[in-house]
Amino acid sequence: MSLGTLPQPSSGGDIVRTLAAVVNHALTLEIPPPKLFRPIGAEPRRKMARRCEVTGKGTRSGRRIARRGLPKKKGGVGLKCTGVSLRTFKSNVQKVRVLLPNGTVRRMKLATSVIKKGFITLTIDGLEQTIPLVKALRGRNRAFAKTKKDA
Repeated sequence: MSLGTLPQPSSGGDIVRTLAAVVNHALTLEIPPPKLFRPIGAEPRRKMARRCEVTGKGTRSGRRIARRGLPKKKGGVGLKCTGVSLRTFKSNVQKVRVLLPNGTVRRMKLATSVIKKGFITLTIDGLEQTIPLVKALRGRNRAFAKTKKDA
């Protein structure tokens, strides 16, 4: 039943019936439940451009302030602000092939601060684990590492 098919009131008694029909119609509508707040750890993070999968570091915005003049401590009358413009601070995010404890290789976008620490915290099989960061070898490096290991 749509709002267009509701009866139009012609007298005082009809207004009450029309109002009751509108209320019943509103109660029978199928309204989806509102999306509830989900904590960060509840579902896996989606991969995004220039966003670290471990720390969540990404592009931030800030300001560039243009100043002119000589500082007072250097004998001038002080610095004057001549303009403020928006700029972005981009995080240093690299694509890394990570060797997981179960032997699988996974491509991840990691901030260089995480790579430098050498440990990553991941949710593996529903458990949050801190594991050492082991880069997966590929191509010529893998063959070189095998020959070195065998010798």
